[in-house]
Amino acid sequence: MLRQIRFLFFWLTILGAIDLFADETYAGLRPFQFRKDSIAFPNELKWEYGFDDRGRWVGHKRKPAPEYSLHCFVLARTAAQFHRFAEFHPELPKTDAATYGRLVQEVSKRNLREGEMPPVIFPGYTNLFQFSADHERTLKAAAGGARQSYFQRGNWRMVFPFTRRNQERTATRLVEAIQQDGEALVHVVRFPRLDLNHAVLLFGFEKRPNTISFFFYDPNSPQESRELVFDREKRQFIFPRTDYFQGGPVNLYRIYSSWCY
Repeated sequence: MLRQIRFLFFWLTILGAIDLFADETYAGLRPFQFRKDSIAFPNELKWEYGFDDRGRWVGHKRKPAPEYSLHCFVLARTAAQFHRFAEFHPELPKTDAATYGRLVQEVSKRNLREGEMPPVIFPGYTNLFQFSADHERTLKAAAGGARQSYFQRGNWRMVFPFTRRNQERTATRLVEAIQQDGEALVHVVRFPRLDLNHAVLLFGFEKRPNTISFFFYDPNSPQESRELVFDREKRQFIFPRTDYFQGGPVNLYRIYSSWCY
């Protein structure tokens, strides 16, 4: 009997160790780290916004016009591509702008819808934020143009209704995606209203009794992370107030994640 008890205790110990090991080493990518995996320069706004004397949210075109605007999809996607497909090696000597440009193009050609691939090595730098601060022109030239935002594959989705059940399911899947991939790229919309049509990169979350807070890299404001809230009771995402949006309910869906998005 004593031998059987020892045998049972042995296997319970082994199984417990296996469960603990599995929890600590789930098969996901490394976490996305803000101010390391994000891009140092912003997608510039074509319009300036604010409240007028009557309390109305109004906007007017910036003068002079910005040189680098309408690239929120490009920058958010590029940050995700670097997170998955690039490695930085500060111990290696730095190279020239032309070589860095070819490396950026190699990363930009990688498809986020596909699985793991051998990493593209960037010598002389510690992370993307540092690299993009030194090579802003190179990254802008090699990452892609604004038309990629207009012709993004998943744009068709925003014209169809979003149900509360759909957004609840989306919130659950975004939590799973962040756990698995370290980030999740989303399209935030208010269609048919056009006051917000934006791409951001979610990289963390915190579950609370009545809400889920998603933390995100905003290409329009790379100096600080922001918080998008999902209201569990209303089954509604709430986007924070920013320089370009007064804040309020939004709909969203994940992009660059399947054959149809």
